[in-house]
Amino acid sequence: MFLNRRKSKGAAIAVLTLGLAALALFAPRGFLPWRGDASSPVGEREAGGEASPRVAVVTVDGVVWGTLPLSREGGREVFTVETPRGWNRLVLQGGTVAVEDANCPTHICQKQGPISHPGEIIACLPHKLLIEVREAP
Repeated sequence: MFLNRRKSKGAAIAVLTLGLAALALFAPRGFLPWRGDASSPVGEREAGGEASPRVAVVTVDGVVWGTLPLSREGGREVFTVETPRGWNRLVLQGGTVAVEDANCPTHICQKQGPISHPGEIIACLPHKLLIEVREAP
């Protein structure tokens, strides 16, 4: 009736190993530290040698708050996103976007650091805020 402990422990290890292997294969670039080339410049090069343009799409509670261009040139730009639940201060600099400050309780959005590659996301769940890097339309 009862499973042998040794067999259940082995099965749990096998399932965990397969799950981690699937995560490593299918995780978006930037989600795992060993995916992507951290030394490559922001923006992948197209055939013409130019970096493909990127934007940061900011949504609050599923509604687009704004689309911010991620330009490698130019200085530092600061935007404050105010929601009914609190505020987040975004910084655009050198082709990246990051949350510099926020009044959420955990500050996980700040700890995520800057993002610059399509598919990367910063989330502030208490404020229902998402920042996603996409290719420019």
